[in-house]
Amino acid sequence: MEATVSLPDSASSDSASSELRDERPGAAAPRHPIRRALEAGEYDDELFDELYSGRIRDASACFWTPVAVACRAATLLARLGASRVLDVGSGPGKFCIAGAAVRPKLTFTGIEQRADLVAAARTTSRRLGLDNASFELGEVTCMDWDAFDGFYFFNPFGENLHSPDEDHFDDAVELSGGRYLREIAWVEHRLATLVPGSIVATYHGFGGRVPASYDLVAEEPCGTNRLRIWVKSGAWRAGWWRELYGGGVQRGRFFDCPPGGR
Repeated sequence: MEATVSLPDSASSDSASSELRDERPGAAAPRHPIRRALEAGEYDDELFDELYSGRIRDASACFWTPVAVACRAATLLARLGASRVLDVGSGPGKFCIAGAAVRPKLTFTGIEQRADLVAAARTTSRRLGLDNASFELGEVTCMDWDAFDGFYFFNPFGENLHSPDEDHFDDAVELSGGRYLREIAWVEHRLATLVPGSIVATYHGFGGRVPASYDLVAEEPCGTNRLRIWVKSGAWRAGWWRELYGGGVQRGRFFDCPPGGR
């Protein structure tokens, strides 16, 4: 469904401000039109991406979570009882911001290694008047995962496998096969040690294996792949789940995880 609202040419223009401002004493600040569209269930990526600058906007279709996927994932996480969600590799914050708009009782935190993307996420969140989305600069291994009960992955480590002449966002951070393997191994271990009841959402997988102690509780076509929701059970189980490139999922006791395998 296409949104029926339009984005002002400039968030700081006098005309746009006068249109959105309620001058009555004590009146609540009006909703940004894109936030109103999200709350109304109108998921328009082209409209949402106008919040970003050219370079970030142009990369959206390839690198950032589609709005409809973000809102659906946030809804499923909320339905299963998540309250504090970590987006691993949050980019300019599209998942967290869309999710925060449609699920105001959840808090979303994005961890991102590129400072310009963190700045864009924070600016966009403020522009939409959200107080339940925040963004941190750093690597995923520096976050305290015990502070969260929900997690979201959109293949955040895959860019490490691209050669210099292939599509990737930029060369501002270290990208290598060695880093890919280190981070995948760290996440696999961390998933295995989360408390029972932890909820994980994957879209295009995360590049590694999900411990067999997780139950696959929801799976549906979404965007350009499948959205899967996993919940950590109280019982330890040997083995792993593996998400496959063809869209399937496989469970077994022993799965190697070579570079690029999901």
